[in-house]
Amino acid sequence: QTWINFNMNISWNSEVKWKDYWAIACRCLWYWRNKEVHDENFNRPTYTGQHVLKLTREYRLAANVNNMISETPREAVLIRWKPPEEGWVKLNTDGSCKENGMAGCGA
Repeated sequence: QTWINFNMNISWNSEVKWKDYWAIACRCLWYWRNKEVHDENFNRPTYTGQHVLKLTREYRLAANVNNMISETPREAVLIRWKPPEEGWVKLNTDGSCKENGMAGCGA
C-alpha cells in the first residue's frame, strides 16, 4: 500500500498526470503478462512507454469530455412517499425468487 500511495502522490512535470500514467502502465503490464501467458501469438508493443503515454492521453481526453458533459445544470428532485388521494388506498408490494424455485412476496 505504501508503494501505491507513493505513486499516487508523485508530482511530475508532463502533459499527463503521473498517477494516470502510472495506473495505466500497471494495467498494461498486467494485461501484457496475461496475453504472453495465454496467447502464443501476442507481441508486446515495441515502444511500451510511448504506448502507455498514448493510452494516458486518450484517457485524459475521454475524462475531459465526460466532465464537459456532466457540467450541465442539474436539479435536485426530492422523492418520497406521498399518501394517496382521498378515497384511494396504496399498497406496496415486493417479491423475489431463487434459482431453486423458492419464492416469496409481501404486501
